[in-house]
Amino acid sequence: MKAAGKLIMFTTVLLLALPTVALPQSRYRREDGKAFAYRAGYDDGYRDGHRQGISDHRFYRRFNYRTREYNRADMHYRSEFRFKGDYRKGYKDGYRAGYERAYGRYLRIRR
Repeated sequence: MKAAGKLIMFTTVLLLALPTVALPQSRYRREDGKAFAYRAGYDDGYRDGHRQGISDHRFYRRFNYRTREYNRADMHYRSEFRFKGDYRKGYKDGYRAGYERAYGRYLRIRR
């Protein structure tokens, strides 16, 4: 009987503690639909644009963020984002920002 009581006590404590355990989430807290899609696109685009801006400047290519990646703004799109248009807009905005930041930063360092 004591074992059954301990088991019930343990189960109760476990059930009360479970909701406080952090469950793995997507990259973001769930934002409302369109904002979530835009933010995911912006982050993906910023990362890609930043990488391309560094590369272009390092290899003495002219400033031009309108690359194939920029124009194919939905290549990282996943169905969980739902709003493809908002994702694409976020991607392009983020790509341009990341590219300009990286290319410009390296331009200031070399001078």
